[in-house]
Amino acid sequence: MRFKGATSGGSEPPGGGRLPAFSPPGLHAAGSPARVIAIDGPSGVGKSTVARMLGERLGLPYLDTGKMYRAFGLHCRRKGADLKSRTAVRSLLKGFKLPDLADPALLAESAGEAASMVSQILEVRKCMVALQRAEGLRTGCVVEGRDATTQIFPDAAHKFFLFADERVRIRRRWHQVGGDWAAVARQVMERDIRDRTRKASPLVLAPDAVPVDTTALGVGDVVDLMARLCEQGEQDE
Repeated sequence: MRFKGATSGGSEPPGGGRLPAFSPPGLHAAGSPARVIAIDGPSGVGKSTVARMLGERLGLPYLDTGKMYRAFGLHCRRKGADLKSRTAVRSLLKGFKLPDLADPALLAESAGEAASMVSQILEVRKCMVALQRAEGLRTGCVVEGRDATTQIFPDAAHKFFLFADERVRIRRRWHQVGGDWAAVARQVMERDIRDRTRKASPLVLAPDAVPVDTTALGVGDVVDLMARLCEQGEQDE
């Protein structure tokens, strides 16, 4: 199995430069018996697919943080809130309960756009991070998002940052949602800007995260690599 739209070629993770050699201390987050593996990266790099498969490989549940934001963003839209109004969005946090995350409506591009907008609000991120951290440490997990390695589980023993060439990411997203190519490209690029420039938990490469370029790799190749690094860390404990 390969990522749809994958091509040969290389790219560099945000921030550039070389990172220190990876020598993970183990499978567990500091101070917790739970096994936590955290993955970050922009859209179109295969985070969700890889996280699910890695969880299955290692016997860990998959914590979908993105769908949590999508659920709240969609909730705000259905309530008629102006997503650009911090006051309106914050007022809907009170009493919010996560719906069924298997709802197909959460996969719509409109839900993703709503998630991107509400996630820029500090109070929303604090609320979601608290929910995510509690669930992850209760069960152990493979978690992916845009601040999984920096905010949700900064002490996770295994931290990865997936990235890929922008053109490949746009192609993958287009294969996923269809529609007008130019519109999809614009959405991906606008999402990148919002994610990397927001004040609340911007998308950055954690200094102790392992960068993985998925541009020309198949899904199985990425999962094999990450599982091998996790297993090596367990043996080194």
